Amino acid sequence: KDLELKEKKFEERVTDLDSKEEQRVKAHEEQVKDLELKEKKFVERVQELESQKEEYEIQWKELKSKEEEFKGRMKELESNEKEFDERVKVLVSMEKQ
Repeated sequence: KDLELKEKKFEERVTDLDSKEEQRVKAHEEQVKDLELKEKKFVERVQELESQKEEYEIQWKELKSKEEEFKGRMKELESNEKEFDERVKVLVSMEKQ
């Protein structure tokens, strides 16, 4: 009888340990699924950011090009302004004569 009681307790203990192991395995599997989902979202976000980076680089090149164009126009305007000032001086000196 004592042996049967010990055997029954042993079986209960094995069942309990099996149940705990199953719970640990399920929890681990859930963690793995969660991490895989997070990794997938992370990879998607990185791809999205790389795409945005490419767009920003294109926009940056366009802006630099426009900046160069603007600088060229400014030099042209400064040159025209100097030419205008010279003409005004000539006209003023002609008027004085």
